[in-house]
Amino acid sequence: MGDHTLGNLLILLGMISLLTTAQDPHVSVDSSNPDPILFVTRGLKKFALDLLAESSIQGGPNLNLVVSPYSVWALLVLIMEGAGGETANQIRAAINIKQNTKMQRQGYLMLEDKLRTNMSSIELHSVNALFTDLNRPIDPNFRNIAMNNYHCNVIPVNFGNPVASAESVNKWVSRATHQHILELVLPDDLINPELLLANAIFFRGQWKIPFNKNVTFLDKFYDEEGVELGKVPMMFHNGPFLYGFLNDIDAHFLELPYEGDQFCMLLVLPREKAPLLPVLKKLKSIPLDEVYMKLKKEYEEFMEYGVNVFLPRLSVTSDFVLNGVLQQVFLSRQLSSGGYGELTLISDIRSQRPSQ
Repeated sequence: MGDHTLGNLLILLGMISLLTTAQDPHVSVDSSNPDPILFVTRGLKKFALDLLAESSIQGGPNLNLVVSPYSVWALLVLIMEGAGGETANQIRAAINIKQNTKMQRQGYLMLEDKLRTNMSSIELHSVNALFTDLNRPIDPNFRNIAMNNYHCNVIPVNFGNPVASAESVNKWVSRATHQHILELVLPDDLINPELLLANAIFFRGQWKIPFNKNVTFLDKFYDEEGVELGKVPMMFHNGPFLYGFLNDIDAHFLELPYEGDQFCMLLVLPREKAPLLPVLKKLKSIPLDEVYMKLKKEYEEFMEYGVNVFLPRLSVTSDFVLNGVLQQVFLSRQLSSGGYGELTLISDIRSQRPSQ
């Protein structure tokens, strides 16, 4: 992967749907008899790619964007527990989970347990929080479901005091992200909300084959049109990585495993001067295990040569409102538009409007 024209580099860890298959991605899975994890994640790849594609469109070509589709997916699964009518149907269609509450809850907890990792070389955890109004308590049954079936922290706050409420939310976010995100909301974001749902995901990992800091050098960096943007610290490594150019997707693929081989980063780079969006669309139609089979075939043919990897050192911070993305792709009528959805199982208030 020696082409320094990294344009819109897509990191599918990124996607985290790679992680949420919770299966060895190099092995095909029989989907005719899914276990609970496969039951809840079967539609996650399409969901993730739809979300990434629409985020890329609405963010524009100059936006560096970090999105965790898994975080959005996890919150939608929880919201679906409190939804009824057309709202529930829209969410179910968006995340492609069939009507089976027992399998849904079991699969979610099994997936969460499988992903949770806390070792010296790898740390991953995802946590949910439901901030409720002290003056408008939620339904006790939904509270119990959120806590017991989704390990969701239920935190009562006084939304009548937006400053104090924002402080409570931001303290939780700061703890959950190990102080990497210090401020998620402002007091103006919390003017008379019914409730606030949040997900925080934290990942820290050491490469299985570390890059040598001593060979990092300054090199030119280009956008997808081949226009030079400047110089960046470029890391270099040669190693036995899974790599290949897949013609049917029109992109380079590179897998960088983390220590322990439980997780990896999958890098997708469109061919030179090719836009990202068509690659995302093509990826949706190809099973991930098929991608890996093709990469493994190329690896077996060329493994003796190794792969030259040039990768810029990245530091990306993004702040992006997903309402428009969700409205365009998934929830066209109610939740994403800020309208009132049928969330009557969450509280005895007739309708609820999730915070923007």
